[in-house]
Amino acid sequence: MRYLFLLLIVFFFSNGVSAQNLTHVNYSADETNFPNPGRGFYHADDQLEPATIATYPAEGITLVLREYHIDEFRDTKIPVWYLWNIKRDLNNLRNAGLKAILRFRYTAKTSKPYNDAPLSIVLMHIKQLEPILRENSDVIFTFQAGFIGAWGEWYYTDYFSASPGNVTEQNWIDRRTMVDSLLSMLPPEIMVNVRTPDYKRHLLNEESYNPVTMEEAYTDSRVARLSHHNDCFLASLSDVGTYTDTAVQKPYLAEDTKYTVIGGETCGQSGYSHCENALKELKRFHWSYLNRDYHQGVIGDWIDEGCYPTIQKKLGYRFRLINGDYTTSTNPGGTFNFKLNLLNEGFANPVNPMDAEVVFVNTSNNKKLVAKIPGDIRFWPVDDTIKLDLSFGLPQNMEAGNYNLFLNITDAHSVIKDNPGYSIRLANQNVWEDETGYNNLDFSLEVNNNSSGQYVGGNFFNYKNSVVTGGNSIVVDGSDSDWSDITPVYHNLNENLRTLKVWNSSDTLYLMMDGGDPNGTINWLIDADNNSSTGKQSFDYKLMINGLYFVNENDNWEKIQNVDVNSSYAADIKEIAVAIKDLSPLLLENMFKVMVTTPTGTIPENGAVLPTVYLNTIFDKPVINVKKAGNTNTVYWNRNVFSKSGSTIIEKSHNGVDYERLDIVNNNTISFLDKNLEEGTIHIYRVRYQSGNDVSEWSNGVGVNTAVGDKMYISIKLDGEEEDWNLCRPVATGLSDSKFDVVSFYNTVDTLFYSLKVDGDIVHDYQLYFNTDGNSGFEYKISNDSVFSNQAGNWILSRVNTSYSHLGFMESGLLLSDLAMDTVDYITARCVINGHDVWGNNEEFGFLKYPVLEAPANFELKVSAETPYTRIKVKWLFDGSPDAYVIERSIDDSLHFENLVEVSSSTSYFLDNDVDSSHVYYYRMFSHKDILRSVYTKIMWMRPGVAGINSLKRNTGSIQVFPVPITGNATVNVRLTSPDYVKMELLTITGKPLLTIYQGKIVDEKQVAFNVSKLPAGFCFLSVKGNNTLMIKKIVLR
Repeated sequence: MRYLFLLLIVFFFSNGVSAQNLTHVNYSADETNFPNPGRGFYHADDQLEPATIATYPAEGITLVLREYHIDEFRDTKIPVWYLWNIKRDLNNLRNAGLKAILRFRYTAKTSKPYNDAPLSIVLMHIKQLEPILRENSDVIFTFQAGFIGAWGEWYYTDYFSASPGNVTEQNWIDRRTMVDSLLSMLPPEIMVNVRTPDYKRHLLNEESYNPVTMEEAYTDSRVARLSHHNDCFLASLSDVGTYTDTAVQKPYLAEDTKYTVIGGETCGQSGYSHCENALKELKRFHWSYLNRDYHQGVIGDWIDEGCYPTIQKKLGYRFRLINGDYTTSTNPGGTFNFKLNLLNEGFANPVNPMDAEVVFVNTSNNKKLVAKIPGDIRFWPVDDTIKLDLSFGLPQNMEAGNYNLFLNITDAHSVIKDNPGYSIRLANQNVWEDETGYNNLDFSLEVNNNSSGQYVGGNFFNYKNSVVTGGNSIVVDGSDSDWSDITPVYHNLNENLRTLKVWNSSDTLYLMMDGGDPNGTINWLIDADNNSSTGKQSFDYKLMINGLYFVNENDNWEKIQNVDVNSSYAADIKEIAVAIKDLSPLLLENMFKVMVTTPTGTIPENGAVLPTVYLNTIFDKPVINVKKAGNTNTVYWNRNVFSKSGSTIIEKSHNGVDYERLDIVNNNTISFLDKNLEEGTIHIYRVRYQSGNDVSEWSNGVGVNTAVGDKMYISIKLDGEEEDWNLCRPVATGLSDSKFDVVSFYNTVDTLFYSLKVDGDIVHDYQLYFNTDGNSGFEYKISNDSVFSNQAGNWILSRVNTSYSHLGFMESGLLLSDLAMDTVDYITARCVINGHDVWGNNEEFGFLKYPVLEAPANFELKVSAETPYTRIKVKWLFDGSPDAYVIERSIDDSLHFENLVEVSSSTSYFLDNDVDSSHVYYYRMFSHKDILRSVYTKIMWMRPGVAGINSLKRNTGSIQVFPVPITGNATVNVRLTSPDYVKMELLTITGKPLLTIYQGKIVDEKQVAFNVSKLPAGFCFLSVKGNNTLMIKKIVLR
């Protein structure tokens, strides 16, 4: 059984010291609305422009529904440029402190053919999305199952039902296959929302409705990860078919949503959508997120009836402090008692994993100490008092002084953990700190040496940002002198068994106990996976002087052969050590538990909660390098090969003293592009690893001078010179005998280029292995320029490459088809240079192919119709793949092109006003996406005033649309200066039709009503096109 309730509505660590004086603090409520991560109203936004989404938190909004309309790809792969756009979107959300509700869908049609995609295409797309969504899982709040049918709601579908509502068993098998693929694609902490309770029951293949239990909650099981979204909330008793049996399904949903997320939108006013029922239903079903933009009639009723502010504050969680009692003063090594009462006034608990921490900040030097509040706050009671009664141990080396007390509840993901935008603000006055994301508990602890009490337990404060300088050197010799700086994992009340400490180097696990009979049998027990349901009474390994034991399939201890155990038992100090690699087959997780049993007792004492030990993952400081190209610097470093979930902090200075943070990235990200730098500026970069409360030393600072302020693009030439790789981010780096190895990939439409670099050496032996199908094993390898394919387990030579080298740099290339990479966009690979596994741990690194940009299509010149002969119109075809277009111009010849203008990718023409008829003007253009660019278009020329070019007199007029932005029903008013037959329609930003509004003759003015409630939110164009008319207006749908 998972004793999750120990999260403790009341949690005790007994202690053996006399009662301390406690200071009582009361807290005042804050009734205002403010943003909190992972809850509340959301906006639907399919643009995610940084300037726009940066304003959302000021509205109290931290969630965005990003619905990807992939109808263009329902019979083909998602193009790589689209995948890069998804990466950009998620990074924009991270920079704004927001999270995404994601949905993918192919169609909005409700008549046959519905135009969704078959299972094979859906599975292919999910596989394409997996590396991107896993890499950015920190900013995914939840995932709506989508893909199937109109709006991704699984009803109107060509492939997953026989007819609307008629789902065969084969259809359910296909739906389960798709959902299982989604669950496999996403990390286990992200839930997949399905549209109705009955869908979840069928996906679980169950006859009855069985809500997730506390024991099952927040595990990787289907029942725990399948959750709910309701896009017709309160529209009728059944929410327009969301429920087929309200008497059964609603009670089920009320229980299931205690531990699974639910959200969605309203879809229309009804007798059920008014305040009284809305508040009751939102609370009953534990709603966490709701669309602010739809349905406006329902939202308007809530505003008019007065419940909107309540809903705004109570969606999801809303924690409020009531009062607290805290130890007034204590000594280093002593006990700090922490009693806090708070209340969750919201409808639900947090959805994503959160870390709750008690933080001390030294008032004189700002040093921070952190202790974790045990358990998972997602099990805290809703709408009932949460009672925390905890005892913590202070470090023996804690400085005397005064320490302000804070509560920090922050996202558990290492990349955003220290971003205040992802910390929970409590609903109290004068507690929130914008800069840190901490909540000030209005208390200061005095630490002095006036007493000598000793803490008993396993929950200690540790210094935050403790710099690890290679790890302590532990010698197993029966002495504790080398353990003095290591915080105990438990301190016992039993005088015979006093202290337990655990430490690990990069390859060895060390355990030390103070006390016990050196001649008695001592069992060192390890719960390697931190899982009480596995092993023997939760323990997976037993260490003894004579060896290492593992629990076999018969639940008996079985000795693992050929394992060396190093031990030393002295009168007081007992030490034992084993190689981490020998803890197999069950690997040692980042969090594990330990216990020691002896003839005279145990540590911890029987019945005490086992302390959690955190694996040390920092042993060296990183090495950094910088490459420059134009106005961009590529900063790269070696990853921390010992960390599974850590992060890396990147900072920059202009003087080597004052540094500012540029970014914090996950451990497998090894580079950063610093772009748009001013010419002649100095930039000094440094990085360091972070894991839990520990950080590495800063790398040595590396500085470069930005000599050129122009933007440059990647262009690879195989000549043995490395400068043209300076904009290309490495795919793998590593250290070997202090030599920095670097691997880089780049691709064009048909070629893969690769480069290898070794500082202080030459590349005299290398192997590249390629996994192109996503399964285990490699299909191709390149060994010292020879290309091999794997045929039935045998490496068969297929061709020999030519490489180009200079000093420690080597580059080469081959056709993508030679590695079967012409049909895939993402691969994993492994590289060995001079016998060194560059990425480390025999792990594979990933590579998402670069998007290949085509030259703008239908490039042409025309004399401006609006003002003939005084302007030249440069035209091309809409294309959503680039970031922008660059137009270059040369005057009177085609040899001296200069940049004329850079325009947004949402435009399809540019009017050049700076022309006259005495010159001939030559034009060419290209598109670009970040550091990538297309080839040039052909060169075209024109002299202003040439007769007969676009001489047709165009109709003029105006377009007015209201309301702005459009939220449902709208009206368009079109005026023309001369009559014309026109077609009035809404177009996507790539020019694809969304909705035809009117088709017919307009004499002088026409007003037409239309409805956009079934269209996706975001930007689009309203086009009025006729024989002599072409007018376009950009509008926003909400």
